[in-house]
Amino acid sequence: MNKQITILIIFSIFSFYTLNAQKPSWTDAYQRQSLYPLSEYLTGFSSELNKLNEPENDLLNRLLESAKLQLVDQIQVTIESRVTLGTDVTDTKTHQVFKQASVSFSKASITGMTTEKYYDRQKKEAFAFVYAKKSDLKNYYQKLVDNYLLEIEQRISDAKQYIKTNDKQKALKAYRECYILFDKYKQDQSTLLALDNVSTLEGKGVGEYEVQVNNAVTKLLQSEQLTLDDVCAFMASELRNRLANLDGSIGIENFTYEGTKIVTEFSRRFASQFPSKLIKEGFQISMDNPTNTNNSIKKTCDLMLYGTFWVEGSHLKIIANLKNIREAKLLAVVEGFLPISWLSQEHVAINPPPNDTLDKNIKVFAKNEIVNGGIIVDLYTNKGQDNLLFTEGDTLKLFVKANHECYLRLIYYLADNKIVLFRDNFYISPSSINKIIPLNAGPDQVFICAPPFGFEILQLNAQTERFKPLKTNIVDGYEYILDDVNQIVANNRSMQRIGDQKLNAEKRIIFTTMAK
Repeated sequence: MNKQITILIIFSIFSFYTLNAQKPSWTDAYQRQSLYPLSEYLTGFSSELNKLNEPENDLLNRLLESAKLQLVDQIQVTIESRVTLGTDVTDTKTHQVFKQASVSFSKASITGMTTEKYYDRQKKEAFAFVYAKKSDLKNYYQKLVDNYLLEIEQRISDAKQYIKTNDKQKALKAYRECYILFDKYKQDQSTLLALDNVSTLEGKGVGEYEVQVNNAVTKLLQSEQLTLDDVCAFMASELRNRLANLDGSIGIENFTYEGTKIVTEFSRRFASQFPSKLIKEGFQISMDNPTNTNNSIKKTCDLMLYGTFWVEGSHLKIIANLKNIREAKLLAVVEGFLPISWLSQEHVAINPPPNDTLDKNIKVFAKNEIVNGGIIVDLYTNKGQDNLLFTEGDTLKLFVKANHECYLRLIYYLADNKIVLFRDNFYISPSSINKIIPLNAGPDQVFICAPPFGFEILQLNAQTERFKPLKTNIVDGYEYILDDVNQIVANNRSMQRIGDQKLNAEKRIIFTTMAK
């Protein structure tokens, strides 16, 4: 019996000392400050009583993340306070570097943290502690930024060699790789600035390299020796740099002249070369025509690339926009500059062929155009609605959709200024409401793209009453309108709306036709 009591006492004493020996010294605030002084260490500490009986590991991991954030916040606060108070900032250039660091650090993470966790089961209390020795961190991050500078210098050297051999595309790629290195340098330099005040700013730094690279890229992009192949490659590369992790197929609309809906010969040349450069950069390109989906005609791609171009000095400026179709969100905009001299040498037309009559017609259509007439109509071609190009031999197919019982009139304004009554008083019955309906010129009539080529317009009008007749003349099976455009527009818009009984609407598609 005495032997059992003795063993129990010895075990209790052993357990007491074991429990106390297991509790790390860093859990005590005074010992923690003594062992890890703030002058030498960055630290983060978090503790919590487990009042809700949270699983031990879950609680410890949560506290550990909190402690890590505390450590990182020390660096962020140090940088921001120096920006705000001007501490350690001796000149304007240095102050700008600190400001840049305050932006870059938000993306940075600290490498080299030591983590500790402890759970006191007797008191049900959890502890987490992280620390990093400032001198070790400084050495680590100093090596990183030094290596980034060496890599930047190498990329710049490579680019200059490519320029000497007239390989402008590889030169631009080498220069643009510098931008990624610039970002990495700034992120890690921001940590150094918090650890070592301004001593890390000695030497050339990254700023002068940025200026050098920016100037070189601008010079390359606006070089007088660029070809369309170069510009397409540059723009595709820039899109990839900005959207490194982009998923989804990209549809491409024809680029148009000066923000209009006019497609020119340059649009076609650009469209013939740009997709292959995008594919080379790893993008997935959709070349499919629109399909009838959910009672609308849409392209099946996830993203749409569209753009415009105009003359700016001695160059043609090209703007490309990439949009997420479903979210209607603009993802990226890139620019390219093609020398006008190259276009002249290649005999590529930038402007659409002049047609004063069609220009006047557009102005007539725009004056007092029907808006909010009570009917919603849509007009589609077999190639879509926007920035359209039909080349010699292409078949033109048309489709309509209306949200109300009505009559339709479709007029085709040709490039040679002739006007064709495509369909007249085409009836949309109640059973056809909100459905895609093919709109043929007639049972034996098919529109094939043929000369004369140029700028053409399809004008659709809808109203709840039949349209008044137009003066026409049938030639070779096609009904040509003899009235002028002012008379036609007046006729199409003659119905006066009275309450909700008489409704009307109009829709217009502008497109270009070209020889092969």
